Amino acid sequence: MSYLYDHPPKQGRCRKAVSNGSRSFSWHQCYRKVVKGEWCTIHHPSAVEARRAASRDKWEKELEARHNLPVERALRRATVAQLNAELGRRSDA
Repeated sequence: MSYLYDHPPKQGRCRKAVSNGSRSFSWHQCYRKVVKGEWCTIHHPSAVEARRAASRDKWEKELEARHNLPVERALRRATVAQLNAELGRRSDA
């Protein structure tokens, strides 16, 4: 039988194969204890999807804020120009 790492998965440990963090492509079984089914709390598919969804929401909000920035600046300039006109000030001063 072929395994991602050199030995069969150990019972009672998360079944996720994780990289050892070096430059070589070496993998080992996650060291965390099983909590939900065959997974630890970090690698459980529902936990992974929840983290991805939170990250995706964060980036969508940031992207929306970046796209709205020119609109907000234009509205601010228009408001300042309108207030200056009402007060009789010149806008180029």
